[in-house]
Amino acid sequence: MKPYRHVSLSPVELATLEEGHKNGSRSHFRTRCHSLVLSHRGMKVSEISSLYGKHEETVRSWMDNWE
Repeated sequence: MKPYRHVSLSPVELATLEEGHKNGSRSHFRTRCHSLVLSHRGMKVSEISSLYGKHEETVRSWMDNWE
């Protein structure tokens, strides 16, 4: 089992990602934005991966690429 992983966002980052989720032109971009927001709000990697039908490692890579 991988250790708990989440993203901490500043208010500006949160607003930027929420805007990307709402208005992004590509679905994969909106998915990544929303996943980071959900992580910031306390959702586990396993829950995010289940929500979007992605592997947990994929979700973790989104977090790594953000940071």
